[in-house]
Amino acid sequence: MKLTIVYYSQTGVTYSMAKKAYETAKEAGAEVRLRKVHESLDTSNVIEGSAWDKLLKETSDIKEATAEDLVWADAIIFSTPTSSAM
Repeated sequence: MKLTIVYYSQTGVTYSMAKKAYETAKEAGAEVRLRKVHESLDTSNVIEGSAWDKLLKETSDIKEATAEDLVWADAIIFSTPTSSAM
């Protein structure tokens, strides 16, 4: 089984869920790719020490998702946040 997990996260909550899914799938014997969505927001003004800043640094080694990652996979998990703003 080849699994691609694609996530977007600013605070780390969605990343944590995607990471858990990655670890669980690996333990079950799957080939897994953990990929993040390309950041479309300007990160030049991220507040030093904020949750977003910490997450950007922690996940800097994770590759961005490509179409090839989707074609490669037998299954895909999309991990996306929700907004509480209405």
